[in-house]
Amino acid sequence: MRNNFPTARELATVFAEELQSAVSGRGVRSDTGLDDDVDLALAAIQAAYPDVPAELVDAAKAAFQGQIDGSNDLRQDAEEQRLFAELNAHQEEPSPDDGQALEAAVEAARRALPGDRLVRDYGWVSSDGTVIVFAGSVNPELDDVLGAETLARVAPDGTVTSGNSAIFMPELETMSQVGDWPADED
Repeated sequence: MRNNFPTARELATVFAEELQSAVSGRGVRSDTGLDDDVDLALAAIQAAYPDVPAELVDAAKAAFQGQIDGSNDLRQDAEEQRLFAELNAHQEEPSPDDGQALEAAVEAARRALPGDRLVRDYGWVSSDGTVIVFAGSVNPELDDVLGAETLARVAPDGTVTSGNSAIFMPELETMSQVGDWPADED
């Protein structure tokens, strides 16, 4: 296992080998130290084989130069920041009805879910108010291990379905759902 980053000379050698491999149709390797922009450019060359236009080769060379001079990283960082800002702005939008519909949906879900041990309070609601994560689950023994919580889905007509479980990892700001919701009806 390598404990440091490849040098510019090593990257140039790897790029030359991978470019030749892509142009000749032999394919490209992953985990070579080349960044995503370069990998995508090489994959485009491979996909165009056997009639690889010079523009694709030039684009791959430009992408590699972007890796060496750091412009690829700067562009990717700027794009990530833009996406995070867009996501945060969307999450902070107030609901048009000032939360009254949300409270009604939460109450409907509480009434529909079996047993008061399942529903103490809700911790997360989707932006459209149709998916609610409650601070409890069907299997309390797993809560301590997985952080599982009960999901309730409130359909536009007020029908509530539940029984699915979610693993919510606030430190990663992610949530995985276990189980399938019924198909949405148009």
